[in-house]
Amino acid sequence: MDQKVSLPQLPNVALGQIFRNLDFLEVQPVRKVCQNLRSFIDNHHRLDSSLKYVSISVERGKFTVSYNFSDEDKKLSVVYENWPGGCFVQSQINGILRETYLEKQDSLEIFCNDFHNIWKNQKRELSSFSVEFFGENESSDFLNQCSSLLDNHFQIDQLHLFVTTSNQIISILKKVDPRCIVINNKNENRENLEIQDLMELNQWRNAERLFIRSFAISAPIQKFDHFKKVSVFFRTASWDDVSLLKEVNTTRQTCSNFEIFPEVSSRSE
Repeated sequence: MDQKVSLPQLPNVALGQIFRNLDFLEVQPVRKVCQNLRSFIDNHHRLDSSLKYVSISVERGKFTVSYNFSDEDKKLSVVYENWPGGCFVQSQINGILRETYLEKQDSLEIFCNDFHNIWKNQKRELSSFSVEFFGENESSDFLNQCSSLLDNHFQIDQLHLFVTTSNQIISILKKVDPRCIVINNKNENRENLEIQDLMELNQWRNAERLFIRSFAISAPIQKFDHFKKVSVFFRTASWDDVSLLKEVNTTRQTCSNFEIFPEVSSRSE
């Protein structure tokens, strides 16, 4: 009588043959079967995530993430939400819906574990990375995890942030390297945004394009003249600032799209 052998009991050579026929998304559920399979996949069969777009929304006790891959037919979206006594996880992989309740588990912890596994396998530039915060208090636990969550400084073409405070921006921006930074105010009331600490980051200095929407800012225009394209709103600006802006636009062709929308002050500083 033939003895049946389960998947975790197969030798590494046989496991390697099996996993060679699976893509990144197909391998991920297998990682969660047991520790042996997870160790084999992480140590011997790590595949490039091949992410193209990533979008995360952060709410109180709820995290939603969408992954779009270089293969446009491959899509993964997951919702992690705290329920009484545990965490409810709803995922869609290429349109197939799966729902799981994890007793005595926390939504942030489960989200971080899954996200980090995908993020650490990314070997190429992302086209777009987006994070949306639904309030300041709701984001504090997530921001505390950012240092360990986003531990690869690979290039991102566009970073989109939907925020209410500058702290939310800094926590994300200092962990990635975007060419284009887009900051959106969730409150849409043109409140002031403190950006002094942002301007000290290498990511700020290295970025090529900057768009700050529905925030008012106050900072020396010289801090922006390295961008190839800028769209920001100054509540006030001196005539010296306007003169400098005119000089930048006429002497540096790369800044021809530099746009600032001030309520001009008549004082010269």
